[in-house]
Amino acid sequence: MGRESVNASPEAVLGLIESSPGGKHALEVCRAIADAGFEVRFVGGCVRDAILGAPSSDLDICSDACPDDIARIFEKTKMVGKTFGVTLVILDGLSFEVSTYRTESDYRDFRHPAVCKWPVTLEEDASRRDFTVNAIYLDPTVPGLLDPENGLADLELELLRCVGDPTVRFGEDALRILRARGWRRSSASPSRRPPSLRLSR
Repeated sequence: MGRESVNASPEAVLGLIESSPGGKHALEVCRAIADAGFEVRFVGGCVRDAILGAPSSDLDICSDACPDDIARIFEKTKMVGKTFGVTLVILDGLSFEVSTYRTESDYRDFRHPAVCKWPVTLEEDASRRDFTVNAIYLDPTVPGLLDPENGLADLELELLRCVGDPTVRFGEDALRILRARGWRRSSASPSRRPPSLRLSR
């Protein structure tokens, strides 16, 4: 069977995210952040899965807004990881994590970074992520896809490729190898073969 082409439009990707559980509320969160004058993007599994034609409950939101900015925008928030630039926004009883663009370094327990720097650019934020297919961003205000690590090309080629040096990526967080194996077993779109895993740049 031939490979399915990855050619989803940004509008189609946004529509699938909006139709996901909690998607409409997540879009409200994004609009409020954008209306306050900040960049806001969906990123990670929800964008990847929507490109492959499937909704996702993994609604990751990121922004150049700092946690204190997010707290000023929304009536109800919780600082669940201010050291890491993560704020929980609670809207109509639903919770959404909003992460500030950041870089990470000095992983001391093979799981958590000892040093986080934020805010940084979207491109710098992408450079810390695990796999290129998880470093595709959706701007919900245009809408438009931003792909600083060429994750779209890797989806098209059915490759699961690390951002940067795979030895470094897996050394930072040992669970990444398990996530890689798990995602290979269950591609978002049943008509697509699970992607291969290439541990090279």
